[in-house]
Amino acid sequence: MLLFPHAEATRYVTGLPFDMSSFLALGERCFTMERVFNLREGLTAADDNLPKRLTNTPQDPDKPETVVPLSAMLPKYYHIRGWDRQGVPTSRKLKKLKVEV
Repeated sequence: MLLFPHAEATRYVTGLPFDMSSFLALGERCFTMERVFNLREGLTAADDNLPKRLTNTPQDPDKPETVVPLSAMLPKYYHIRGWDRQGVPTSRKLKKLKVEV
């Protein structure tokens, strides 16, 4: 039994040669295309937020440091995604994923 059968299921359904690596790459491409679409429609990094219950309320009431530090996390998240500091996918990332804008 496979722990993550998604790539194999996709291979069976589409007949395309998916393995876990290509399945993850497809997900990254889709996520980046969604971001490009949202940016085109006017969303910006200012719209990247979480519910107030996560960013204003400690996850553990006895530990104030358990509030999610979103403003510190977003630049790291953007970097990991291959986006610039404003949350825009870089031309290098778009080229790698073969996403045309």
